[in-house]
Amino acid sequence: MTALIPFAVIGVCTLPWLMLASRRFGHLFGVPAVGVLTVLVVLASMILGRFTGASILASTGVVVIIGGGVGVALATRAGAWRRPGRHAVAVWVPAMLGGAAWVGALALAQVIPGAAKLAWALNGDANNNLYFAGLIIDQHGIALGAAENPVPLTSALLALGIAPGRPLGDPAALLAHDFAGIGAVWVVLLAATGLGMGAVAASIVDRSRLGLVAVASAAGSLLPLTWFVAGLPIEYGYLNAHLVLPLTLAAWLIHLASPGRVVAALALQLCIATLLLATWSPWVVLPVAFIVTLAVRHRSTLRTMDARTAAP
Repeated sequence: MTALIPFAVIGVCTLPWLMLASRRFGHLFGVPAVGVLTVLVVLASMILGRFTGASILASTGVVVIIGGGVGVALATRAGAWRRPGRHAVAVWVPAMLGGAAWVGALALAQVIPGAAKLAWALNGDANNNLYFAGLIIDQHGIALGAAENPVPLTSALLALGIAPGRPLGDPAALLAHDFAGIGAVWVVLLAATGLGMGAVAASIVDRSRLGLVAVASAAGSLLPLTWFVAGLPIEYGYLNAHLVLPLTLAAWLIHLASPGRVVAALALQLCIATLLLATWSPWVVLPVAFIVTLAVRHRSTLRTMDARTAAP
């Protein structure tokens, strides 16, 4: 599916940064941190790229590929290319089960008579999401202003998915392309939600019990496929729900791993707050609560920091 190509490129380009961050901060902090910063970079490139007049694929692609190249150079210089530890494997590999189960269910839907092959992604707000995504493509990026969409991140990621190979001459083909695209983007977001939930479940298990860590991760990754987490948003077309959830799960993981990394954790919670304001504004209370908690708990450390360290 062409909708998955931009996300595959982004995933490959973030790999060296995942290796670097995991080596520097540990994987339970580094992986969500890189995920959050990657989404922030994509959002910023689609806002600033509009002023270049280039397509969103060109402007975002250039930034992501350059970033990936810089990451490769830094990871090579730091010697970060090494096999992940056993705990990292036990946390993150089983956490892919939820996304794989959803892909399997969709594959079965293609051959089972009467199953919803594509209609599951087209309820409720799907029309609005596709409309705003189309505007972002036509405007070569995210427009800011009082008359514009105040929560553009969901539409921006959807635009990134439907932009490749978009037929312009045939309205019927265009509609079919966009319908397939929203389904593919939703699969990516559901998989990310499962990955985050699996990691959160695994993070509460004793690190030395790797088998139990893996079981908790796999079981946790399946929770987003339950009715209240997947069914309800799908019924009403709330695509943004499965963008908000990975971001809030990342905020929780970063908060848990914040001891010894207070400045980085505060900076990342501010990034998450920014992304949530661009997605579903009321959810910003969660990273704000973490910011207040960190500031109060580590106030003595923050008071003694020099300006250069505190700047981030």
